[in-house]
Amino acid sequence: MEKVLVSIVVPVFNVERYLEKCVESLLKQTLRNIEIILVDDGSKDSSGLICDKLAKKDGRIKVIHKQNAGLGLARNSGMELCTGEFIGFVDSDDYVDINMYKTLYDCAVKNKADYVRCENLIVDENDCIVDNSMYALKEGKYEKEDIIQKLVCPMFGKELNEGKEAHIGISVWRAIYKTQIIKDNSIVFPSERKVISEDIPFNLDFLMKAKVAYVVKKQFYYYVVRKESLTKVFREDRFEKEKSLYYYLSKKLSYYGLLEQCSNRIKRFTLDRSRRCIKGILNNKRYSIIKKHNIVKEILNDEIFDEMFEKLEIRKFPLKYRIVANVMKYRLVFLLIILGKKL
Repeated sequence: MEKVLVSIVVPVFNVERYLEKCVESLLKQTLRNIEIILVDDGSKDSSGLICDKLAKKDGRIKVIHKQNAGLGLARNSGMELCTGEFIGFVDSDDYVDINMYKTLYDCAVKNKADYVRCENLIVDENDCIVDNSMYALKEGKYEKEDIIQKLVCPMFGKELNEGKEAHIGISVWRAIYKTQIIKDNSIVFPSERKVISEDIPFNLDFLMKAKVAYVVKKQFYYYVVRKESLTKVFREDRFEKEKSLYYYLSKKLSYYGLLEQCSNRIKRFTLDRSRRCIKGILNNKRYSIIKKHNIVKEILNDEIFDEMFEKLEIRKFPLKYRIVANVMKYRLVFLLIILGKKL
């Protein structure tokens, strides 16, 4: 039996409309020595049956059926079955270019890299491109200090004076990871139901152990935006989860000795995500103006903002961010309501 070069973990939950297209894009990969781990996370539609049907079609597909526990834990279950030299992750409503894994694997071998990432396109359900912009990272090899400064720290947000062009993207689905590093260090995903962003801690734990990383400036991954997408649905407990994420990541950064270095980044990161929570509340058509006012006021009175704004030099923010940050700092709820969709 041929050696598996890349194992691809695909968490599956209620995606009967999209699953076959996703898996088909993996079966067509020009890198043939792959295995595909489909993790049916307690789907209530026909997704589980489709997984089994696809496994009969190609011996490279393995299927796990498990009780629903969320994306992060589904990925962990999939990783337990992986036998490949590298591990990749694909969301089951997305799809990839046929050359993605061959290109990433070949770069890993050529550069002796532990981690290789590419770029993505954002498309709608009709495959029309919504966003084709690329991140600011330069193509090429990154070694230890560059990994920390250019890949790790920017995951936790932008420096005070940076605009959105400095964002580098943190999703695991754009990369492959050396399996041995994951297993030797027992690296797993936390549950997104507890910390809302499971990719950042996974990437942090991995990249702090990686010796060489490589960036490929090709858009191989197709991220599909759909109306019922998990990341688009408004959730009333979102702010509490953002708080949990802040404290969780602060603890991990402290463990790696990076908290002071990333202090401004993670504060600005949390402020921005809190701003988005507030925007979601203000744009919720089910809420009256009074209810919106009271919820936003309660959020802004949370003690986390005293910590956020302590020693944070808002004057260094780009103008738009500076205005919104000051409105939040001084708890000007009515101004936030006026800003609404412009937040």
